[in-house]
Amino acid sequence: MRVAVAAVVVFAVVLGWAGPGGAQPAARAAAPEPGAAPEPGAAPDGPSVPAVTAAPAKPEVSYAVGSRLRGIFVPAWFLEAFMKHAHGLSSFSWGLDFTRRKGNLDLVFGLDFGWYGNIANANWTGTGTYEGDTYFTEFKSFVTTQLTASLLWHHDFNDWIALRYGGGIGLMFTTGDMYRQLSGPACSPANVDVPSQCAPSAAYGPRFVEDLSSYRVLPVVAAVLGVRLKVHPHAVVIIDGGFQNAFFVGASGQYVF
Repeated sequence: MRVAVAAVVVFAVVLGWAGPGGAQPAARAAAPEPGAAPEPGAAPDGPSVPAVTAAPAKPEVSYAVGSRLRGIFVPAWFLEAFMKHAHGLSSFSWGLDFTRRKGNLDLVFGLDFGWYGNIANANWTGTGTYEGDTYFTEFKSFVTTQLTASLLWHHDFNDWIALRYGGGIGLMFTTGDMYRQLSGPACSPANVDVPSQCAPSAAYGPRFVEDLSSYRVLPVVAAVLGVRLKVHPHAVVIIDGGFQNAFFVGASGQYVF
């Protein structure tokens, strides 16, 4: 009996010393096994391993559709690079565009319609003499249609305004007619625009329709410079100018999606 009681007392003492409420000796830190990964923050043995840098993020791609309105100008001095006497032309065009934007580069496909209904009927002189190559010229329903593809870069000044520049190529289709009639041997540089002295007459030749078959389809070369204004995450306003087979200045709006 005494042995049983003594055994119970010893068991209780051992349980109180080793149990959850009892004091335990500090556990020795176990040495890491060979080949085990080092603890976080510990320097690995051997040569240092360079840090792996993250790959640069790919440029964001977005798309936009828009509409544009432009004033078109062909100065007389520009035309007189190809003839002796000309008159400046002014008109307007309306168009649509589709843009694929990747980073700061836009690929823009454009469709423009230009109306030249306000060209004044006047004397024009070709590359010959004023007396023999001055014609009274009339334009009828002269309309151009242009299809273009352009690459336009951007330089951001801040989050909402950027410089826009670049160029493109395309094709222009023309419709309408041009009539001419010889103005006679009395024409000279001094009176070429004086109707009473330099005027068409049936005595010098009949009025005829100019053959424009070689000008119905023409190449387009474009150069653009302007600013891009981001007025909303999904709305952009563009003000630009340049040359697209004629000098132009205009504005456009785009919806970005």
